[in-house]
Amino acid sequence: MDAIGTNGADRKRKKIFWLIAGVAVLAATFFVLRPDVRSVKGTVVRVDPATRRATLEIVDPRGGNAFEITGSIPPECEILIDEQKASLEDIRIGDFARVKGRLYWDKSVIAQRVRVERTKPASGRS
Repeated sequence: MDAIGTNGADRKRKKIFWLIAGVAVLAATFFVLRPDVRSVKGTVVRVDPATRRATLEIVDPRGGNAFEITGSIPPECEILIDEQKASLEDIRIGDFARVKGRLYWDKSVIAQRVRVERTKPASGRS
């Protein structure tokens, strides 16, 4: 009887172990795949109003290396040019933009707000 009881207890322990392991994997997946809201700034190098996608060239402040991030700009995304409401069609290659959006684990971005700055600084500044 001890052998049967032990075997049943072992199976129960294994089931509990796998249940806990499964919950841990699900929790880790949620935290890893959950998008982070981030803000980035850079120069617009591509913009396609038809597909609602744009690409920014961003310079890494730590190393000075430039890289590109491409993201989607949904219709509900707030777009401002010099603090005035604008549309995606108004954004031009070469514009300096600050984008706030959700950054996903695969480095894709869905923009929530795009702010383009075109006005030149006051003439006394370099």
